This record gives sequence, C-alpha cells and structure tokens, in this order.
Amino acid sequence: MNWGYGILGVIIVFLVSMMGMVYVASQQTNDMMDKDYYARELRHQQIIDATHNLQAVATDQLILQSQAGQLRIVLPPTTCQQLSKGTIELLKPNDRQKDLVLPLLPDANGIQNINDQRLVQGFYRARLSWENEGKAYYHEQDINIAL
Repeated sequence: MNWGYGILGVIIVFLVSMMGMVYVASQQTNDMMDKDYYARELRHQQIIDATHNLQAVATDQLILQSQAGQLRIVLPPTTCQQLSKGTIELLKPNDRQKDLVLPLLPDANGIQNINDQRLVQGFYRARLSWENEGKAYYHEQDINIAL
C-alpha cells in the first residue's frame, strides 16, 4: 500500500466529519436569544435597583422560610405598609409544570403564610417583587420545601 492512499483516506475522513459537524450545527436551535433584548436589559436594571432598595432597609433577615409543608414569608414591615402590588414566583427548575405564581398579600407585620396544595417537596427558586409607596423591591432566594 502506498503512503499516498493513507493521506487521501485521512483527508476524506476529515472532510466527511467536517460536513457532518456542519450539518449537526445547522440543525441546532438557539432558544436563548431574545428578540426584545434591549427591553429585557432595562427590566434587568430595574430588578437590580429594586434589590438595592431592599438591601438598604433589610439586614441579613431571612425572608423565606420553609416549615412543615408551608412557606412563610417575612418582609421588613417598612417595605409593605402601603403595598400596591406584589407577586411571588415559585419556580421549580426540574419541572416547569410545577411553577407557581401567587399574589403577595402580607399582613400588617409583613408576614404571609403559603399553604398551597400545589407545592411539592423539593427545590424551588423564589422570586418576590412588590411595590410600596411607589418604590420597587425585589428578593430572590433558593428554598427547599420539605413536606
């Protein structure tokens, strides 16, 4: 066998593998790209500002606590005296079907207990956002629900 056939074989294998890679790459979708990138970036800055607003009034207080199948939210009372709107997003990373969006309705002391039958045991990422006296607040925390 001639060494030229070996080089030709390597070149052919290389070209076929490159064409295969180009085909596979062209079949991939990129779902992470946002069409409204600029608007999303502006909202991201608002989240950063709302987080700073909360950090300015709250110390190292634990806002979310899991207790025997229920979720307890304790907000700093100064941030929810005249609550105009608020939401709680409970996102389950491994099962999108179990995500929950609930209204944030704390009592006068800033406490809200959630005992929702849709809560299942496991890891959640909780996102709280609310407005008090025209000032936005935001808190994000990972929490493990134990039933």
